[in-house]
Amino acid sequence: MDNQLTHSGPFSLMDRMFSNVIGSHAIDSLFDDSVLAPRGLGNLSMQVNHTETDTHHVYEIDLPGINKKDIKLSYKGKYMTINATRNKIVETRDKEKKSYYKESNYGSLSRTLSLPKNAVPESLLEEKPTFLNGVLTINVKKTDTVNEDGSIQIDL
Repeated sequence: MDNQLTHSGPFSLMDRMFSNVIGSHAIDSLFDDSVLAPRGLGNLSMQVNHTETDTHHVYEIDLPGINKKDIKLSYKGKYMTINATRNKIVETRDKEKKSYYKESNYGSLSRTLSLPKNAVPESLLEEKPTFLNGVLTINVKKTDTVNEDGSIQIDL
């Protein structure tokens, strides 16, 4: 048994201790790209583009492979939440070859966006979002009467 202590850096002792307890592969896998990749629906993630016009904030959310009926949009205060689920089943039968193939893909994803101070979230009730070719487009009205604290002035 070798009692010689080797030291190659300030964290080498801690690295060896973790390697002995949980294995070096477990620590290394924490920093793999695969760990940081989106989870749930394969590599599907909710990509959001936000643009601004004179009157609206426009959000375009990429949701490929999702059906319109499986998308839910809600808001609370200055937060807008998009939820989407996928329940996809691909089934192939070949009676001649007596083969059967079935693949299922289930999952859900969610994204909450903080709306800008000059956004009027109530306008989500007035203007229907559109969903075309896998892209959800949401228009949120803007107001000019925003106070420094983010509150909206309503004239009576």
